[in-house]
Amino acid sequence: MELYKWVKREFDEEKALEVVAVTEQARIVPVDTTVSLLAADLSLVHDLSFTDAIIYATSRQTEVELITSNSSL
Repeated sequence: MELYKWVKREFDEEKALEVVAVTEQARIVPVDTTVSLLAADLSLVHDLSFTDAIIYATSRQTEVELITSNSSL
């Protein structure tokens, strides 16, 4: 797990395990055709990378608040 590795390298193993515990509470949302098409449209409208657009589209599709530093969203 990349996140675990980064946190352990930057902080320590205890902090890394805490982060892993938090991520295990997350809900996994499949990226289906609906989300992909919405992401493509959002990418064009907001000049986003496709990765950022997938995150934005998923938050819109699932009605979850998106916390971002991008003021255009």
